[in-house]
Amino acid sequence: MLASALHPSASWDERFLGLEQTSTDAATILKFLCALHPDEIPELLFCRMWTTRECWSCDGETEHVKVSLDAPLIGLLTRQTQFHEGIQLLESLGFIKSEPGPLGKRKFSIKPDLQDCVTGITGNLSEVEWVRLVLVCHSFPGRLEEIGDLGDRILTHPSAGHGILLSLLLSSKLHGRDWKFRAVALAEGMLPDHPPFDSETLYLQMFVRQRRRDLSRRIPNSSVDNAYKELFPIDPRTNALYGEHLRSNAQDRIMEGFGDLDGALEELRKFEYFNAVRTTIEEQEKDHHLFIEGKIHRWKASFFEASEIFYRMLAARPSLSNEMGSNLTGHYIATLCEQRRLAFAEKTARQAVASCEDCDKQGLKRQGLKMFRSLQLSLAETLICHTLVETVDGRKDTEKIDQWLVESERMYEGMKGECELIKRRGEGTWGSELDYLRVCIGRALVSHLANQLRMHGSLPRFVGTRSQDSSL
Repeated sequence: MLASALHPSASWDERFLGLEQTSTDAATILKFLCALHPDEIPELLFCRMWTTRECWSCDGETEHVKVSLDAPLIGLLTRQTQFHEGIQLLESLGFIKSEPGPLGKRKFSIKPDLQDCVTGITGNLSEVEWVRLVLVCHSFPGRLEEIGDLGDRILTHPSAGHGILLSLLLSSKLHGRDWKFRAVALAEGMLPDHPPFDSETLYLQMFVRQRRRDLSRRIPNSSVDNAYKELFPIDPRTNALYGEHLRSNAQDRIMEGFGDLDGALEELRKFEYFNAVRTTIEEQEKDHHLFIEGKIHRWKASFFEASEIFYRMLAARPSLSNEMGSNLTGHYIATLCEQRRLAFAEKTARQAVASCEDCDKQGLKRQGLKMFRSLQLSLAETLICHTLVETVDGRKDTEKIDQWLVESERMYEGMKGECELIKRRGEGTWGSELDYLRVCIGRALVSHLANQLRMHGSLPRFVGTRSQDSSL
């Protein structure tokens, strides 16, 4: 009877009941898989569930967190041997199929009619839904886009609930306007005055407020109620969030009217370390403060002070493999140009571009070419500055100017194509729009300088290499 129930010619109902008699573990795993998307179930979800993930602890350093074992089903899914045996049985009996997936792992699929059958037989899958939520938040923090009606369970399971709320807030940093506000609103609704998260409560409350404030600044036609009672730090981690609050105050001062730059500096200088020992999370926040301080000095035309800040930051953290590193380098190169230290600016820009290319060869991500494009823009703009200074000062080194304009034009052409491709794909951000504007301005300057010098007969080679179409 059991063999006939599991035969491919039997109905899904009969086959599932046969599976339950054969292996309760495999049947339980199948119930869980049926709560996921039937076509795309990444093995990576389970692989990451078996490992720890990093997050900030209250002492301001990273800690390794294991998945919360507050449900029996999670215990089964985290026992790798039993999980693999269950998956192997399900595949051999034709309940699931596997094929190559991301990062060298497999991905599983289930037929929709089997999914409907299992769901119909098992009925209420609230426990499975809860486990799905816990595992997704642990394996892919910040990728959660729906939470259902599990608010009460989050508050009654603080060990898992804290991670879910944090993931919910991180998901508000993803693309898509509507979801951002909904995520923050959901988190706010689950944070009454005294939820059972102990010291984590204040951190989550401060996180919620800061996210709402960030969204009001970044998304047009949105506003935020600033009539909150100010929250003060109780540990290095909440102190870093308080520093982010002060940084937002400084940015508001900068954006008001003609820009209260001195007031912004006062806000930034209020930030202090919580203890005598400096923590990693506070150091990262301090870097953001120093970066804004350096930009304020640029806006005040205090170019030497700005370049000193940028130089010290780059000396302490020279890596260009992140956005902060490329932004710092771009501003440092700009301040060198503003001080007319053009040869050194060009040398620094070339080294930065070469370093970013080396990172790419080593397999490090360049965030969709964003950092590389930013550094290329800095180099192209430096070459144009060089050309402008040479022509204004009357020192027309024709060969050098020829090389600078040809090279900058070539870079602008490449970046123009990249920016337009990003636009066509619908992947544009305000940063990519700004880059495109810089590219257009740069190409116009190159065209203008080339035309001026051509009229004087001093740029023979460039004329032959540039297209006569100067449209932007």
